[in-house]
Amino acid sequence: MAKVTDQGLSGAVGNLVYYTLNGKKYVRAKPGKRKKKKGDKPNEYQAIFGKASRYGSAITKELSNHFLFRFGLAPYNRMRGWIRDVYAVQYKLTWEISAMNSGMCQLSNETDLRDYFKATIEVQDRGKGDIAIVLPVINPVLQLKVPAHTKKVNIKMIAISSDFKSKTLISGMASENYVFEYKNKLTTLPESILHTKQGDIAIVAIGLEYEMADGLYNQETRWLPAAAVAIGKMG
Repeated sequence: MAKVTDQGLSGAVGNLVYYTLNGKKYVRAKPGKRKKKKGDKPNEYQAIFGKASRYGSAITKELSNHFLFRFGLAPYNRMRGWIRDVYAVQYKLTWEISAMNSGMCQLSNETDLRDYFKATIEVQDRGKGDIAIVLPVINPVLQLKVPAHTKKVNIKMIAISSDFKSKTLISGMASENYVFEYKNKLTTLPESILHTKQGDIAIVAIGLEYEMADGLYNQETRWLPAAAVAIGKMG
């Protein structure tokens, strides 16, 4: 069933599915049931859906190993849908990895990373499997949403590459953490280079974790924002 949002229609109406990607509205045919004859090749959309499901599930499973909250079924469904919708529009084009062109796929059911990290995230392909994450100078008190008694903030960055072709579902993975004090002063967040193995497609995810005054990390799900922030072809 479709919903009426500020962006217009979203969801299914009859045999059509309405969705928004990168601020633009798209509509696609709703996949219907059909009897498959022996020897039939899948059509283009079925092939894309199959890839998104297979590789998206493997990528989401890998991401689930790096965050403090438990992944249920919903993040898997969101990731597969996000990969499918972006891949369907971009895979035949010159598709540079970019946070701006990808939108975000929220990994937690309870948070939206944009509400917690109010600054621009840049993702760049540096070639040979290297993915750069460029974060701006920020004032943590003004631009971060944190729980009371936060002492430090950890930005967790993960890049996963896949060729979207072979039986090896994940070509490479790299992660990095950057911890800084939660203070009311300008803080320079360094550029991070994540060294993955070169593949065809790369996905970048970012999450925030909060170290409290007692030295322990807050593990309430509502304080564990995380999202896939970029997807695109690697050079």
